[in-house]
Amino acid sequence: MKREKLLVILLSPSSFSMQDVKILEKHFEVKLLIHAKTTGIGYPIELTKFALYTIYLMLIGYRKTFSVFADTHMLVPVLLSKILGTKTYITIGGYEVFSKEEIDFKQDVMPKWRRNVIQFIIKHATVLLPKSHELAEKTIQIRGRKDDVITLFNGFDPTLFNVHTNVKSTPRSVLTIAQVADYKTFLIKGMDRILTYAENNPDVHFTIVGIQDSMLHYFPKLKNLTIVKPVSHSETILYYAKNQFYLLPSRSEGMPNALCEAIFCGCIPLAFNAGNSTFIVNNPDFILQDESQAEFNRIVHLPQLEEASKSIRNRAESLFSLSTREVSLVNIISR
Repeated sequence: MKREKLLVILLSPSSFSMQDVKILEKHFEVKLLIHAKTTGIGYPIELTKFALYTIYLMLIGYRKTFSVFADTHMLVPVLLSKILGTKTYITIGGYEVFSKEEIDFKQDVMPKWRRNVIQFIIKHATVLLPKSHELAEKTIQIRGRKDDVITLFNGFDPTLFNVHTNVKSTPRSVLTIAQVADYKTFLIKGMDRILTYAENNPDVHFTIVGIQDSMLHYFPKLKNLTIVKPVSHSETILYYAKNQFYLLPSRSEGMPNALCEAIFCGCIPLAFNAGNSTFIVNNPDFILQDESQAEFNRIVHLPQLEEASKSIRNRAESLFSLSTREVSLVNIISR
Protein backbone atom coordinates (compact mmCIF):
# COMPACT_ATOMS: atom_id res chain seq x y z
CA MET A 1 0.00 0.00 0.00
CA LYS A 2 1.37 3.38 -1.03
CA ARG A 3 2.02 5.64 1.93
CA GLU A 4 0.90 9.26 2.14
CA LYS A 5 3.58 11.85 1.43
CA LEU A 6 4.63 14.09 4.32
CA LEU A 7 7.05 17.00 4.25
CA VAL A 8 8.89 17.32 7.59
CA ILE A 9 10.75 20.55 8.38
CA LEU A 10 13.20 20.99 11.26
CA LEU A 11 15.18 24.00 12.43
CA SER A 12 17.81 21.67 13.87
CA PRO A 13 18.26 17.88 14.07
CA SER A 14 17.92 17.67 17.86
CA SER A 15 17.40 14.29 19.49
CA PHE A 16 13.73 15.00 20.21
CA SER A 17 13.09 16.29 16.67
CA MET A 18 14.76 13.28 15.09
CA GLN A 19 12.72 11.04 17.36
CA ASP A 20 9.59 12.42 15.68
CA VAL A 21 11.16 11.91 12.26
CA LYS A 22 11.76 8.23 13.03
CA ILE A 23 8.15 7.85 14.16
CA LEU A 24 6.76 9.51 11.04
CA GLU A 25 9.01 7.55 8.68
CA LYS A 26 7.30 4.38 9.91
CA HIS A 27 3.91 5.63 8.72
CA PHE A 28 4.48 8.15 5.90
CA GLU A 29 6.68 8.75 2.89
CA VAL A 30 8.76 11.44 4.57
CA LYS A 31 10.80 14.14 2.87
CA LEU A 32 13.03 15.77 5.50
CA LEU A 33 14.20 19.36 5.20
CA ILE A 34 16.41 21.14 7.73
CA HIS A 35 16.24 24.91 7.53
CA ALA A 36 19.79 26.28 7.57
CA LYS A 37 20.58 28.86 10.25
CA THR A 38 21.82 32.06 8.63
CA THR A 39 22.23 35.69 9.63
CA GLY A 40 22.51 39.02 7.86
CA ILE A 41 21.94 39.06 4.09
CA GLY A 42 22.10 35.27 4.05
CA TYR A 43 18.85 35.02 6.05
CA PRO A 44 16.40 36.33 3.37
CA ILE A 45 18.33 34.49 0.64
CA GLU A 46 18.09 31.17 2.48
CA LEU A 47 14.44 31.83 3.34
CA THR A 48 13.61 32.49 -0.33
CA LYS A 49 15.42 29.37 -1.54
CA PHE A 50 13.68 27.32 1.13
CA ALA A 51 10.27 28.74 0.19
CA LEU A 52 10.74 27.94 -3.52
CA TYR A 53 11.79 24.37 -2.78
CA THR A 54 8.82 23.96 -0.43
CA ILE A 55 6.47 25.10 -3.22
CA TYR A 56 8.05 22.58 -5.59
CA LEU A 57 7.57 19.72 -3.12
CA MET A 58 3.94 20.63 -2.58
CA LEU A 59 3.33 20.67 -6.34
CA ILE A 60 4.69 17.11 -6.66
CA GLY A 61 2.41 15.69 -4.01
CA TYR A 62 3.57 16.68 -0.52
CA ARG A 63 0.25 18.14 0.59
CA LYS A 64 0.90 17.82 4.31
CA THR A 65 3.71 19.53 6.21
CA PHE A 66 4.87 18.78 9.75
CA SER A 67 7.20 21.28 11.41
CA VAL A 68 8.99 21.43 14.72
CA PHE A 69 8.34 25.02 15.82
CA ALA A 70 6.38 27.84 14.21
CA ASP A 71 8.86 30.24 12.64
CA THR A 72 9.41 32.13 9.39
CA HIS A 73 10.23 28.91 7.47
CA MET A 74 6.55 27.95 7.79
CA LEU A 75 5.10 31.12 6.24
CA VAL A 76 4.92 29.73 2.69
CA PRO A 77 3.44 26.33 3.67
CA VAL A 78 0.76 28.08 5.74
CA LEU A 79 -0.03 30.57 2.95
CA LEU A 80 -0.27 27.74 0.41
CA SER A 81 -2.56 25.82 2.71
CA LYS A 82 -5.05 28.69 2.40
CA ILE A 83 -4.78 28.66 -1.40
CA LEU A 84 -4.31 24.97 -2.28
CA GLY A 85 -6.08 23.31 0.63
CA THR A 86 -2.88 21.66 1.88
CA LYS A 87 -2.39 21.04 5.61
CA THR A 88 0.20 22.17 8.15
CA TYR A 89 0.94 20.59 11.53
CA ILE A 90 3.25 22.54 13.82
CA THR A 91 4.66 21.79 17.28
CA ILE A 92 4.92 24.74 19.66
CA GLY A 93 8.06 24.63 21.77
CA GLY A 94 7.72 27.84 23.80
CA TYR A 95 9.53 30.84 22.33
CA GLU A 96 6.84 31.30 19.67
CA VAL A 97 4.22 32.20 22.28
CA PHE A 98 6.27 33.99 24.94
CA SER A 99 4.76 37.25 26.10
CA LYS A 100 6.61 40.55 25.68
CA GLU A 101 7.42 40.46 29.42
CA GLU A 102 8.98 37.01 29.07
CA ILE A 103 10.97 38.11 26.03
CA ASP A 104 12.21 41.19 27.90
CA PHE A 105 13.19 39.02 30.86
CA LYS A 106 15.16 36.69 28.61
CA GLN A 107 16.70 39.74 26.90
CA ASP A 108 15.88 38.12 23.57
CA VAL A 109 15.92 40.28 20.47
CA MET A 110 13.21 39.28 18.02
CA PRO A 111 12.41 41.72 15.19
CA LYS A 112 8.79 42.84 15.11
CA TRP A 113 8.32 41.52 11.57
CA ARG A 114 9.40 38.03 12.67
CA ARG A 115 7.07 38.16 15.66
CA ASN A 116 4.21 39.15 13.32
CA VAL A 117 5.03 36.28 10.93
CA ILE A 118 5.01 33.77 13.80
CA GLN A 119 1.67 35.05 15.04
CA PHE A 120 0.22 34.83 11.50
CA ILE A 121 1.40 31.20 11.30
CA ILE A 122 -0.15 30.37 14.67
CA LYS A 123 -3.46 31.92 13.62
CA HIS A 124 -3.67 30.11 10.28
CA ALA A 125 -1.90 26.74 10.62
CA THR A 126 -4.14 23.70 10.27
CA VAL A 127 -3.17 22.09 13.58
CA LEU A 128 -0.94 23.35 16.40
CA LEU A 129 0.69 20.93 18.83
CA PRO A 130 1.95 22.71 21.98
CA LYS A 131 4.10 20.56 24.29
CA SER A 132 2.36 21.55 27.51
CA HIS A 133 -0.95 22.84 28.83
CA GLU A 134 0.62 26.20 29.65
CA LEU A 135 1.87 26.58 26.07
CA ALA A 136 -1.57 25.52 24.81
CA GLU A 137 -3.22 28.36 26.74
CA LYS A 138 -0.76 30.88 25.31
CA THR A 139 -1.23 29.46 21.81
CA ILE A 140 -5.02 29.80 22.07
CA GLN A 141 -4.65 33.43 23.19
CA ILE A 142 -2.70 34.25 20.01
CA ARG A 143 -4.80 32.05 17.71
CA GLY A 144 -8.03 33.49 19.05
CA ARG A 145 -9.75 30.11 19.19
CA LYS A 146 -9.32 26.59 20.57
CA ASP A 147 -9.91 24.85 17.24
CA ASP A 148 -7.18 22.33 16.41
CA VAL A 149 -4.89 23.29 19.28
CA ILE A 150 -3.94 19.90 20.70
CA THR A 151 -1.54 19.44 23.61
CA LEU A 152 0.98 16.75 22.66
CA PHE A 153 3.60 15.92 25.26
CA ASN A 154 7.11 14.86 24.36
CA GLY A 155 7.56 11.11 24.42
CA PHE A 156 10.20 9.14 26.29
CA ASP A 157 11.27 5.51 26.06
CA PRO A 158 11.35 4.33 29.70
CA THR A 159 13.66 1.43 28.81
CA LEU A 160 16.45 3.93 28.07
CA PHE A 161 16.43 5.01 31.70
CA ASN A 162 16.69 1.56 33.27
CA VAL A 163 20.27 0.84 32.16
CA HIS A 164 21.91 1.63 35.51
CA THR A 165 19.72 -0.40 37.85
CA ASN A 166 22.84 -1.57 39.71
CA VAL A 167 23.83 2.03 40.52
CA LYS A 168 22.75 3.26 43.93
CA SER A 169 21.96 6.93 44.35
CA THR A 170 23.93 8.89 46.93
CA PRO A 171 21.78 10.06 49.86
CA ARG A 172 21.29 13.83 50.08
CA SER A 173 22.57 14.43 46.56
CA VAL A 174 20.91 16.90 44.19
CA LEU A 175 21.32 17.07 40.39
CA THR A 176 20.44 19.77 37.87
CA ILE A 177 20.93 19.56 34.10
CA ALA A 178 21.15 22.93 32.36
CA GLN A 179 22.91 24.05 29.20
CA VAL A 180 24.41 27.33 30.37
CA ALA A 181 26.61 29.32 27.98
CA ASP A 182 25.77 32.92 28.95
CA TYR A 183 24.62 34.95 31.93
CA LYS A 184 21.10 35.37 30.56
CA THR A 185 20.65 31.60 30.58
CA PHE A 186 22.36 31.43 33.98
CA LEU A 187 19.49 33.46 35.45
CA ILE A 188 16.67 31.88 33.42
CA LYS A 189 17.80 28.40 34.49
CA GLY A 190 17.98 29.51 38.13
CA MET A 191 21.67 28.83 38.72
CA ASP A 192 21.77 31.53 41.39
CA ARG A 193 19.09 29.63 43.30
CA ILE A 194 21.19 26.45 43.32
CA LEU A 195 24.26 28.35 44.55
CA THR A 196 22.27 29.77 47.45
CA TYR A 197 21.03 26.30 48.40
CA ALA A 198 24.55 24.87 48.13
CA GLU A 199 26.03 27.59 50.33
CA ASN A 200 23.35 27.04 52.99
CA ASN A 201 23.37 23.21 52.93
CA PRO A 202 26.94 21.96 53.37
CA ASP A 203 25.63 18.45 54.14
CA VAL A 204 23.88 18.18 50.74
CA HIS A 205 25.94 17.62 47.59
CA PHE A 206 24.88 19.50 44.45
CA THR A 207 25.90 18.61 40.89
CA ILE A 208 25.20 20.84 37.88
CA VAL A 209 25.78 19.34 34.43
CA GLY A 210 25.99 21.40 31.24
CA ILE A 211 28.11 24.43 32.17
CA GLN A 212 30.40 25.87 29.51
CA ASP A 213 33.99 26.80 30.44
CA SER A 214 33.26 30.46 29.81
CA MET A 215 30.71 30.43 32.65
CA LEU A 216 32.74 28.68 35.34
CA HIS A 217 33.77 31.94 37.02
CA TYR A 218 30.15 32.47 38.09
CA PHE A 219 30.27 29.34 40.27
CA PRO A 220 32.13 29.54 43.62
CA LYS A 221 34.36 26.68 44.68
CA LEU A 222 32.35 24.83 47.32
CA LYS A 223 33.15 21.40 48.74
CA ASN A 224 29.56 20.30 48.19
CA LEU A 225 29.25 21.62 44.60
CA THR A 226 30.39 19.81 41.45
CA ILE A 227 30.26 21.58 38.08
CA VAL A 228 30.33 19.41 34.95
CA LYS A 229 30.71 20.44 31.32
CA PRO A 230 28.08 19.31 28.76
CA VAL A 231 28.08 15.52 28.41
CA SER A 232 26.45 12.95 26.12
CA HIS A 233 22.90 11.78 26.77
CA SER A 234 24.11 8.36 27.93
CA GLU A 235 26.39 10.03 30.49
CA THR A 236 23.49 12.21 31.62
CA ILE A 237 21.46 9.09 32.42
CA LEU A 238 24.27 7.88 34.67
CA TYR A 239 24.18 11.19 36.57
CA TYR A 240 20.42 10.75 37.06
CA ALA A 241 21.04 7.29 38.52
CA LYS A 242 23.70 8.55 40.95
CA ASN A 243 21.61 11.32 42.53
CA GLN A 244 18.71 11.11 44.94
CA PHE A 245 17.01 14.39 43.98
CA TYR A 246 16.56 16.32 40.74
CA LEU A 247 16.17 20.08 41.14
CA LEU A 248 14.46 22.22 38.49
CA PRO A 249 15.28 25.79 39.61
CA SER A 250 14.23 27.50 36.34
CA ARG A 251 12.37 30.78 36.22
CA SER A 252 10.98 29.98 32.75
CA GLU A 253 10.44 26.66 30.96
CA GLY A 254 8.34 25.02 28.31
CA MET A 255 8.28 21.25 28.65
CA PRO A 256 11.26 20.47 30.93
CA ASN A 257 12.50 17.23 29.39
CA ALA A 258 15.32 16.73 31.89
CA LEU A 259 12.79 16.73 34.73
CA CYS A 260 10.86 13.92 33.01
CA GLU A 261 14.04 11.94 32.36
CA ALA A 262 15.16 12.31 35.97
CA ILE A 263 11.80 11.05 37.21
CA PHE A 264 12.06 8.03 34.88
CA CYS A 265 15.45 7.30 36.45
CA GLY A 266 13.97 7.36 39.95
CA CYS A 267 15.08 10.81 41.09
CA ILE A 268 12.87 12.59 43.61
CA PRO A 269 11.77 15.88 41.99
CA LEU A 270 12.25 19.33 43.49
CA ALA A 271 10.76 21.89 41.12
CA PHE A 272 9.77 25.51 40.94
CA ASN A 273 6.50 26.32 39.17
CA ALA A 274 7.92 26.87 35.68
CA GLY A 275 6.42 25.70 32.43
CA ASN A 276 4.80 22.28 32.73
CA SER A 277 6.67 21.27 35.89
CA THR A 278 3.65 21.21 38.23
CA PHE A 279 1.71 19.03 35.79
CA ILE A 280 4.66 16.64 35.38
CA VAL A 281 5.22 16.28 39.13
CA ASN A 282 1.48 16.35 39.98
CA ASN A 283 2.19 16.55 43.69
CA PRO A 284 2.26 19.96 45.40
CA ASP A 285 4.49 18.59 48.16
CA PHE A 286 7.39 18.54 45.68
CA ILE A 287 6.83 22.03 44.24
CA LEU A 288 8.97 24.80 45.74
CA GLN A 289 6.62 27.66 46.60
CA ASP A 290 9.44 30.17 47.12
CA GLU A 291 13.25 30.41 47.24
CA SER A 292 13.56 30.17 51.00
CA GLN A 293 15.81 27.70 52.78
CA ALA A 294 12.84 26.52 54.84
CA GLU A 295 10.94 25.53 51.69
CA PHE A 296 13.93 23.58 50.35
CA ASN A 297 14.35 21.78 53.66
CA ARG A 298 10.63 21.00 53.82
CA ILE A 299 10.82 18.84 50.67
CA VAL A 300 14.20 17.24 51.37
CA HIS A 301 12.91 16.03 54.74
CA LEU A 302 9.47 14.84 53.62
CA PRO A 303 8.55 11.38 54.94
CA GLN A 304 8.17 8.43 52.54
CA LEU A 305 10.08 10.15 49.75
CA GLU A 306 10.78 6.96 47.81
CA GLU A 307 7.13 5.86 47.78
CA ALA A 308 6.01 9.25 46.49
CA SER A 309 8.75 9.19 43.86
CA LYS A 310 7.52 5.82 42.53
CA SER A 311 3.98 7.17 42.25
CA ILE A 312 5.22 10.22 40.31
CA ARG A 313 7.26 7.98 38.00
CA ASN A 314 4.38 5.59 37.27
CA ARG A 315 2.16 8.49 36.27
CA ALA A 316 4.88 10.06 34.11
CA GLU A 317 5.46 6.79 32.26
CA SER A 318 1.77 6.56 31.38
CA LEU A 319 1.50 10.19 30.19
CA PHE A 320 4.86 10.79 28.53
CA SER A 321 5.63 7.47 26.88
CA LEU A 322 7.03 7.41 23.37
CA SER A 323 4.35 4.98 22.25
CA THR A 324 1.60 7.36 23.40
CA ARG A 325 3.15 10.21 21.42
CA GLU A 326 3.51 8.02 18.34
CA VAL A 327 -0.15 6.97 18.34
CA SER A 328 -1.39 10.53 18.91
CA LEU A 329 0.93 12.16 16.36
CA VAL A 330 0.17 9.66 13.59
CA ASN A 331 -3.59 9.83 14.23
CA ILE A 332 -3.61 13.64 14.12
CA ILE A 333 -1.70 13.83 10.82
CA SER A 334 -3.59 10.94 9.21
CA ARG A 335 -7.09 12.29 9.75
